[in-house]
Amino acid sequence: MNSQRLKRSGLLVAALAVGGVVVFLILTRLVAFESHRGFFAATWDPAGNQVYFVERRTVGVTWGLGWEHFTPPASAHVLRDTVQLMRLDPGSGTVDALTERISTPLVGRTVHTYRGRLFTILRAAIEPDRTGFNYKIAFSVPVVPTSQTYLLKGRWPGANAASGVWSVNSGEMVSPSENILVAGRELITPKGRESFPPAIVSVDPNGSYEVLLKTASFDRTYPDGLPAKLIADTSRRESITRVRTFRQVHGELKDQFKAQGLNDGAASLRAYDRMEDMGLLPKDPQLVATPVASAPQGVPVFAISEEEFAVGLFRDIADAIAAPGTEVDKSMGRYIVHRDYDTSRRLNAWLDTSPDAFAVDHDSRLYLVEIRRYDR
Repeated sequence: MNSQRLKRSGLLVAALAVGGVVVFLILTRLVAFESHRGFFAATWDPAGNQVYFVERRTVGVTWGLGWEHFTPPASAHVLRDTVQLMRLDPGSGTVDALTERISTPLVGRTVHTYRGRLFTILRAAIEPDRTGFNYKIAFSVPVVPTSQTYLLKGRWPGANAASGVWSVNSGEMVSPSENILVAGRELITPKGRESFPPAIVSVDPNGSYEVLLKTASFDRTYPDGLPAKLIADTSRRESITRVRTFRQVHGELKDQFKAQGLNDGAASLRAYDRMEDMGLLPKDPQLVATPVASAPQGVPVFAISEEEFAVGLFRDIADAIAAPGTEVDKSMGRYIVHRDYDTSRRLNAWLDTSPDAFAVDHDSRLYLVEIRRYDR
């Protein structure tokens, strides 16, 4: 009897110990059953009335430490993982599924990575036009020694709007659309647990915002609302506005110069020059030549013959010394080395050290040539 009681007691202690370990692992989330839902690539239609986006739903089991820089990766076994093209009407709050849910190649796999991206980071882009939109959805799976990238792309509406056919290692870029900003309203998808954005938010120019769609985890993640710094860090408003202004001004100037008789290429280059003057483009480095009696200390003198100018070497320097005190565009890159002359090689070697000036001896005259570099 005593032996049986001891045996039962031992089994009970072992069961309690195992149960305690399991409870500890669950409470510390070192082992967890996880379910995530997130919104990606939220984009206005051209009129700014509807929002297209990709919804991802993922279920899996995770285990391991996975704290980057401190521990080995954690593991995530993916039980279910789908993406779906969706449409939101902000006015009514109606959400429509444009396609069936599409399973990803992650289903049934075990991924080894770090917390914050246990189910990998999904990248998506929707590019709308007047009749629908093109889309790309991609993610990379760590596979020693590099990774595997999966890509799904298509057009909606279309016969193959959601074919479910994923390509591997296509190398295509997935770039976000400018149409996140329409009529001053910018769409952002704030960060969420395990890289699943829990909301689609419309932000006005003054920084005020409206949550158009959210998951249950949004309020838990942002109980006090979205911090202003997060909105500012997420925003692409400034860069998109700058690109649009650049494109508009360049197009208008190009049309003006074409109307004056320049061909397309020449008109485009002239437009870029004008935009430099307007401050919309950083100026290329400029050369300014000044006649001097002697070169300043430490500034080398390069003798350039008339023959070197005649064969096309140093055209920018020739223009500079022909118009002292006037800025001229510096030739991009290194000067061409001519087999019969050594000046280019020596001048290139000097310029490789990023000096601000050099001197030129030409036709018995000495010029200090200053290099003016403008921030890009």
